[in-house]
Amino acid sequence: MGALAVGIIKGIATYYNEQDKIEIKSMSDPEDERVQIRVEFK
Repeated sequence: MGALAVGIIKGIATYYNEQDKIEIKSMSDPEDERVQIRVEFK
């Protein structure tokens, strides 16, 4: 599910032409039951 969340974030950023202004970091294993994702704006 972590990969799905990252894909959604990237898709929204692309839609709003912000893809070059964000950095997405996975803070846990993407295969875990619960994941943490950090989104930083440059």
